Amino acid sequence: MRVDLFYAPARFTRKKWIDKLGCVFFMIPAAVLIWLYGCFFVWRNLITPTTSASDRYDRLLAKSAALRWNVETLFLLNGFNAWFLFKVLLIAFTALMSLTALSFLWRSLLEWREDAVSAGRYLDREPPADAAAAFAAHAT
Repeated sequence: MRVDLFYAPARFTRKKWIDKLGCVFFMIPAAVLIWLYGCFFVWRNLITPTTSASDRYDRLLAKSAALRWNVETLFLLNGFNAWFLFKVLLIAFTALMSLTALSFLWRSLLEWREDAVSAGRYLDREPPADAAAAFAAHAT
């Protein structure tokens, strides 16, 4: 089912409620889930040092305390060689997605407070062709 069926004919205040609920229940939880899985992915494959079965217990503890890049994932002989870039960009993506969700939520809240006065006020629309020509003629 498409959201446009409910969103297009809705009044301004209902659209702002749909925007806020969409941010809170869809965008932010999706960003948190991707962040959690991405952090685990980065931690497991990039930061955890390699261990050996012959290591003693105190050596394993020392290795677990040391944070260093695991070189095995940096250079592969066959296939995709930039896994480290992919993993780091996954974390950057979720940070930017969270920032976008929070800013969209804040904008929807502020427009909802202004009520229908702000309907269409903050849209980035180009002026009609004749108004643009009149503005250009007036500017010169």
